[in-house]
Formats: sequence, structure tokens, C-alpha cells
Amino acid sequence: MLTEDRLTITNGYLRQLMPSDIHLDYIEGLNNPKVNSFLELRHVTQTFETVESFVAENLVSTDSLLWGVWASSQTNHIGTIRIHNISKGTKSCFIGICIFDSRFWGQGIATMAIKAVTNWAHTILKVSRVEAHAYLENIASIRAFENAGFLRTQDSYKAVISRPNSVRHAVLIADSATKPKT
Repeated sequence: MLTEDRLTITNGYLRQLMPSDIHLDYIEGLNNPKVNSFLELRHVTQTFETVESFVAENLVSTDSLLWGVWASSQTNHIGTIRIHNISKGTKSCFIGICIFDSRFWGQGIATMAIKAVTNWAHTILKVSRVEAHAYLENIASIRAFENAGFLRTQDSYKAVISRPNSVRHAVLIADSATKPKT
């Protein structure tokens, strides 16, 4: 999915991520256990080629959009936020975020990015439901979604290969009635 939209947030902006935006800090961040411990990609070492393939796949996808998150003070992006499984039939999508530059953790940039992309999805894509899942142990992510106006609707438990013990997820929803305020 392609967009030329640029979303402004306090002290930064978001725009669609392009292969030319890939940089060493991005790849190293995706391979950093402190960053990727709650990402499914943690099981595979990321390289320029794997990251480039992922970015390119999102450019041609009809049901996903990968945004880069830039801080005004930085030349390179510091994170990504992705909407995926966009369904016109159910008017819904999923959202996930990764701020890989730990210098920007705890500054509210994830919350601002979540609000901006969720509002964009409600307004431009006309979805009525945006859903996020986070490991219960990922308190910072859950807090960022809640601070962006998402409501925690349930905690679910399931066993997955990557974590053979029960995996506990928080399910968070932003629907058109709880649409985040910018």
C-alpha cells in the first residue's frame, strides 16, 4: 500500500518507510535483544537483505502499511509503526510499533505515533476498529497504547512454538467511538 501522507507529531513526524531509509542502526536495533524481546523477528538475525525485503513487501502489499518514525533531531528514523491485515469487509486492522532507538524510550513518541496512525486509519481507511496485541510483560507497549486511547479489552493465553509456556497477551482496541484525540 502506498501513501504520500506525512503525519506530524510533537518533535517529529511519520512517513511511509522506503528501502532507501534502511540504515545500520535500524538493523542493529532489530537484532538487539533489549529491543526485539517482544518481537517475533527475534528468532532470525536481521540483515540488510531481510529488512529491505520486509520494507519492499509492505510497499506492494494491499493490506499493510509500514511507517517510519522520525524525531526532528534525527536524520534517520528511530522506529517503525505498521498497520496490517487491513480489511475493508470488517473495517478493521491491526497495529504494531517498534522504537528501536532506545534513546527515545519513555519520551511519549510511541504514544504520539500510535495516535497519529490510528487517526489516519480511522479517517483515510475508514476502519472502525484498530487492534493491538502485546505481551503482558511488555508494560511499556501496553502503556503506550493505553495512553493513545486504546482500551484493554482482554488478556488471552495461548501456547506458541517460540514460547512453549503459556504466552499471555493483552488485547487493546481503538474503535471509532474511542478514537484517539490528536
